[in-house]
Amino acid sequence: MLQVMTHRVMTRCVVNVLKIIVSSNECKYCPSGTTNAAGDDASSNDTECDATLCSANEYVSSHVCTSCPVGTINVAGDDASGNDTVCGECAENYYVSSHVCTSCPLGTINVAGDDASGSDTTCDDPYSYLGEGECRQSDGNYPIKFSKGYYDLNPHMIGTNAQQAMDRCKAKCIVASWCLAVEVMLRGIFPTPECRLVTDWNAYVVESGNIFQNNTWGGTQSIDGENYQTYCNDGSSPCSSSNVFNGGSLNSREKYYCYVKSLGQATQPTCNGGVIKTSSDGHKFCYKNGGLTFTSAEDFCKNNNMQLVEPKTQALSNAIDSVCGYDCTWLNLKCTPENPTNCDTSYDNWKWVSDGNSITSGYHKFRKGGDGTIYGGAPGEYCGHWWKTGGPNGSEWGPQTCSSTNYGALCLMESPSTL
Repeated sequence: MLQVMTHRVMTRCVVNVLKIIVSSNECKYCPSGTTNAAGDDASSNDTECDATLCSANEYVSSHVCTSCPVGTINVAGDDASGNDTVCGECAENYYVSSHVCTSCPLGTINVAGDDASGSDTTCDDPYSYLGEGECRQSDGNYPIKFSKGYYDLNPHMIGTNAQQAMDRCKAKCIVASWCLAVEVMLRGIFPTPECRLVTDWNAYVVESGNIFQNNTWGGTQSIDGENYQTYCNDGSSPCSSSNVFNGGSLNSREKYYCYVKSLGQATQPTCNGGVIKTSSDGHKFCYKNGGLTFTSAEDFCKNNNMQLVEPKTQALSNAIDSVCGYDCTWLNLKCTPENPTNCDTSYDNWKWVSDGNSITSGYHKFRKGGDGTIYGGAPGEYCGHWWKTGGPNGSEWGPQTCSSTNYGALCLMESPSTL
């Protein structure tokens, strides 16, 4: 029933009612999909109702803001006073199958935003398969592992039990930001498949704020209401800050399977095949000794989730100087001109590989000789290297043919601000 409140000669409209002059001033209901606060004066000028704007993950159905169906999303702002709308994009971890947003298979992921009106899409496997064997830290030592048997999938040799164990273990790791890898054990002498969630001290304790409930070999750890057994350091010592996964490594062993989580998280630098060097001011580098072409040096750093050093500042140059000797390393620096002869005479075309910016925009340590050419260079030399160290002005750089094997690879692992 339409309610009208009067006070002497003033009539005020109640909530969600529009006051508009017809033949005489009267309160009328707002159109569908609009609202208005109570209190409009029916004896005064006409007023309007405001359009109702739907929140995020709502759509308009018969002028009503309605929650999106499971697996779909929609941006905020649909106008409930207008035409019906739809939730046309898939939510996170859903993909498009025949124009329907469908939940990703267990153990896979997908970013939100797939267009349900378009072509079919797929979900991604967020893991890199290291191989058959145990997941170990990059230094070969035992990492922190939380182990749980899937007794409902016993024996794992029957039907799809083994694959279900794989998928379930991966799915558990996906939702745990601290989980860095999974190890699944399917040995024949143990019919119950085991899932081991692999982490390290920084990921589990420092970044995620977790605590160990029983920091001993085989100690019980409750994770999301489920009991796991704690393992690390081969039982020789409790889990501690010395447990650093650092990308991991594989210890070959039959019927153990190691998968490292690679999507949706920052990849940690490793130093496989090199040695770690730390400068006096706290920069940490990974170094592989000489004998490398520019490409092989570049690949060494990339394979360890880093890049060749780019000393764009005096501070970083000084740090490199403290760990690098004469002809120590290639730099992540190349000359890519329209006219290759400019490489010998102009700084402009010498550019950092990471961003394509010319060295002329900032700090560099090339210099020219009396003939106007870049000192130490010659025609056909298109890759930069760390040349001379020390001296009152610090290091010097030089050009070289990219196929030369006179230099090593120095990759930046951490700056003092990230240590």
